[in-house]
Amino acid sequence: MIDKIKVLIGEKNGTEYADYLEYPIVPLVPVFYFSENGAVGNGDWITLSSLTPDAKLIFPYDCTLKKLTWGNSNNSIECDWEIYKNGISGGDLAGTIEIREANDYGTEDLDLSFNAGDWIRVKYVDQGTNMSDLDATLWGVFG
Repeated sequence: MIDKIKVLIGEKNGTEYADYLEYPIVPLVPVFYFSENGAVGNGDWITLSSLTPDAKLIFPYDCTLKKLTWGNSNNSIECDWEIYKNGISGGDLAGTIEIREANDYGTEDLDLSFNAGDWIRVKYVDQGTNMSDLDATLWGVFG
């Protein structure tokens, strides 16, 4: 049985930031990794890379997203991530992640289920200080 998994979130000025993910029995696996160069602004779509803002993130298997880990180059982040399922209109909103963090890294809990073939897009909503030079991972359980 796995009680905790230590995950490296990022590094800044030679200091590594890590957090513990606590889920018994079934370990979490990285499902999607995001990397955005520069400032992330209100209404931006967060995808695999800032070079592919229209990319859909497709689930190869049934999956439940359980955790978001992230790091960036700014402190005191205030934003929301809206996760849209199989579309990008208001009716397709599967969930919202509220990030109100004094540090330049963090973890957020989730519980969003998807079927094989579903796809998501993630929209950034500014609520204060924006993220910049973002690296993030959505963690989940397949099956």
